[in-house]
Amino acid sequence: YSVVDANGTGIPSYTWTVEGGQITGASDGLSINVTWSEVTIPTQRVITVSGSGVNGCTGSASYTVMVYPNPSLTISGDADVCSSEQQNYSVLDANATGIVSYVWTVEGGQITGASDGLSINVTWNEVSSPTQRVITVSGSGANGCSGTATYTVMVYPNPVLSISGDVDVCSSEQQNYSVLDANGTGIISYTWTVEGGQITGATSGETINVLWDVVTVPTQRELTVTGSGANGCTGTATYTVMVYPNPVLSISGDVD
Repeated sequence: YSVVDANGTGIPSYTWTVEGGQITGASDGLSINVTWSEVTIPTQRVITVSGSGVNGCTGSASYTVMVYPNPSLTISGDADVCSSEQQNYSVLDANATGIVSYVWTVEGGQITGASDGLSINVTWNEVSSPTQRVITVSGSGANGCSGTATYTVMVYPNPVLSISGDVDVCSSEQQNYSVLDANGTGIISYTWTVEGGQITGATSGETINVLWDVVTVPTQRELTVTGSGANGCTGTATYTVMVYPNPVLSISGDVD
């Protein structure tokens, strides 16, 4: 802010006062730099300057400034998510500055649908270990004042399951099948389903024992296993087994 003496009275030094702001740097010259204090609603402030000319005559002036609030933004939404999961995130401007359009950026995820509104839908990318991601939103209020907020999200890996065991079996044969979680998500209990066979013994562990049903022709069967990791993320795997019929023998010949 600058002052001009229209009468050119030769003022050597000025006295400035600033309501609701701080003068940074020199405070007695023809101009000053002011850092305005934060406000939460549009607020009128006054700058006053006075000075005495070389003949001792004094003058003063005041200047009114309207200080507008910056947007005060906060993001809400699920902070713990699974790979590939879709979640909604919203922004709130506590100072209600009249933002009509927002700019969102998402690290490690894709915005699906509208990307400039009060809320967005995010599909999180796959991760193989727990990974911290950041959402950022910014916006300018009706008077051009800007605000930014960030939000940290932890993305957890889904279990990546694979089943191992004999893929070619005979009717009535009993075989073991095991599951491995490549991402080590801490699954403590599994759900197994077996088409065309019965699980004998424990049914919720990493390994099951299957007694295959009798077939009369080669028949394809399927095992399925699902599990949820320590953070609730779920994975599924299937495994195809071919069950072959046993020979059904009969002897013929003269019985007498």
